[in-house]
Amino acid sequence: MRRSNDETWDFPGGRTERGELPMATALREAEEEAGWTPFHGDGWSPLGEWRAPTRNGGRYVGFLWGGSPFRPRVSPEHTRWAWMTPQGALTSADKGSVVLHHGVEPMLERLARRCAR
Repeated sequence: MRRSNDETWDFPGGRTERGELPMATALREAEEEAGWTPFHGDGWSPLGEWRAPTRNGGRYVGFLWGGSPFRPRVSPEHTRWAWMTPQGALTSADKGSVVLHHGVEPMLERLARRCAR
């Protein structure tokens, strides 16, 4: 989804609330930012954890959902959405067609490796 504040492309996500587990954060943010209520635990697998290449080194925890496609609702935090393969998004970023939000490239690289298996 393309963020409205800086026009970079990012996945739905956000800060974990006090006492909230990362999976609960992923589910809440999917609903808040994309209007999508995924099934808790059904079809989810952890993608890993990494630090963002920023001043504060934000912690990212990624999850992969293997269910059916859906049509996201664009929230005020975003200007548009698109379905892209991980490799397609990385190639578009290399060509300058899209600008990725910090921390997204490592997640896309992990997804691309997983898809290539």
